Amino acid sequence: MSVESIDALEEEEKSVRGKSHLHELENRWRKAMVEVSDEDEFLYLVHHNRFRLRNISSLREKRPGILLGYINDSHFPNFHTVEILKVADMVSLTLNENSSNEIDRIRYDLVKDDMNAIRKRLPKGFSPAFFWDMQAVHGHVHPRGLSCAPFPSVASICHVQQGPAVKTICEMFDFVLPVGKVFSSAVSYGKASVLHLPFGFNWASFHRLFKGGDGGRDVDVSITFTSSSNPAYHELRNRVTSLVSEFQKKWAGRFRVEVRSDLAKEDYKNLLERSKISLNVVGINGPFNYRSCEIVNSGALLFQTNVTEEGLPVDYEGVLEEGKHFVSFTLEDLESQLLDYLGDEQRTSEMAFSASAHLKEEHSYEELSKSLISKISEANFKRDFSSLDKDEFWLGTFLWQQYQKEDTRLLGAAFIGQSLAHCSNDLRFFSNCLAILPELARSLGFDFLKKAILGRNEALAESLDPNNLKQIAVQLFTLKVDHVATCYNFLSLSLELQWSPPEMLRPIAEQAFVNKEWPGFSGDWILRPCGAVNDMDSLGFQEFRHRRFHLPLLKVRSKEQEWVVYRDYLLALLKVEV
Repeated sequence: MSVESIDALEEEEKSVRGKSHLHELENRWRKAMVEVSDEDEFLYLVHHNRFRLRNISSLREKRPGILLGYINDSHFPNFHTVEILKVADMVSLTLNENSSNEIDRIRYDLVKDDMNAIRKRLPKGFSPAFFWDMQAVHGHVHPRGLSCAPFPSVASICHVQQGPAVKTICEMFDFVLPVGKVFSSAVSYGKASVLHLPFGFNWASFHRLFKGGDGGRDVDVSITFTSSSNPAYHELRNRVTSLVSEFQKKWAGRFRVEVRSDLAKEDYKNLLERSKISLNVVGINGPFNYRSCEIVNSGALLFQTNVTEEGLPVDYEGVLEEGKHFVSFTLEDLESQLLDYLGDEQRTSEMAFSASAHLKEEHSYEELSKSLISKISEANFKRDFSSLDKDEFWLGTFLWQQYQKEDTRLLGAAFIGQSLAHCSNDLRFFSNCLAILPELARSLGFDFLKKAILGRNEALAESLDPNNLKQIAVQLFTLKVDHVATCYNFLSLSLELQWSPPEMLRPIAEQAFVNKEWPGFSGDWILRPCGAVNDMDSLGFQEFRHRRFHLPLLKVRSKEQEWVVYRDYLLALLKVEV
């Protein structure tokens, strides 16, 4: 289908003579889908979606509607979502003021607009089956008022190692899709119901991006990932890279080995399409990742190893079958397996072809979207409106937990601050203020903080010194020094901001926390995980936080166990023996 054909259909639509004529146009759009070339498919799907959105109330064919979140903030559609246009009508949200003014795009303001305001801007007749974000945890923002919508919200959780933010997503959304079943328990005790789809439906087959190389496969083995100090990889990337470099030197006269990183997109695709075998390492966010699918779709044979962690066993879940679609290797058998498969090119190419065909046919975005639509439909979702006043609190908490992005944290603190007026428990109010105190003071200012406190404790509010954050923290702490949350947040702030040396904080922590459970812990209490310590460099602290905080959070199955992780993390930072 050419651009001219699309233009002709859209021009005829302007003078449509009635529903029968519109039905005829709909049939011609549908017929064109069969004839469209791979090169024109993207353009066709976009324009067909817009045709349906303009006329949805009058069209005979009814399809589910999907409202897309931040995954398409920069542009719509992208490789995640274009294939879904084959089975659903879609509208995408954007915060970008410069976004194109099309019927399939709705611009909204994160502060001024909530889901009710967004719904009023939807095309007439467009009724979403659900709201969905494919990378909900890591740095994405979500509209206010998710729990006010008459349709469910769905979050794919691919960045499972993001700790507290994962837990908050499970309170904000109605359904979550973890990237692997091994993480189901960790996301199962919040509000959200857990669904299972391959890859958490964040990634899928990327066959559209790979056309197959015509120049043959002249690279025997390739590595395209970078070395990494990210603790999620446990140095496994670095060790594999080192082993392949040794293999490259040892067999230089027999095999061509390419160890490349930070390639431009086209160079990356070209190298994979020239490779017979390409290696992949998956960290604590598996069982597969983007590179798994990219290697398979390129026609190379996937050699993969996964980081293992006690309590989080690797389970390929039948998505790709080990020994049939890919080769699982260890550091000990990598060389022998490479020699084995390089010595049998027919078996290597047959496995690679089988994997590529399987991924394309069974796990395309089109097929996975059909499965998700079916699962949501079968869930018989009914909205519980009892937590409407929590929306800003959950959104603020989630944004504040994005410790990698300071501006996002400040925005989150502002949302939390605005929501504190709804807090019915004075103790929880003061404790939560203490948890986010530095960010709250920077985002909304001292006057806001003072006014918020004034209605609950006038004497305290009048005594606050706007130029002494530490003293404000002390005053909030002394309101209830023996409560677990206020004590935790004060000690964490004191350690992070170096208000007191660890040796002064240590005996307080020992008395308050050693062997102390907290059965009443809930998401209503914000706890501040310490974000820095004076005697640890950034890489060392990143590793420590991953090992002692984020990773344990992936294994807990209740809020009470979650508290234990927070508790033991702070005790470990203070070097308190438990």
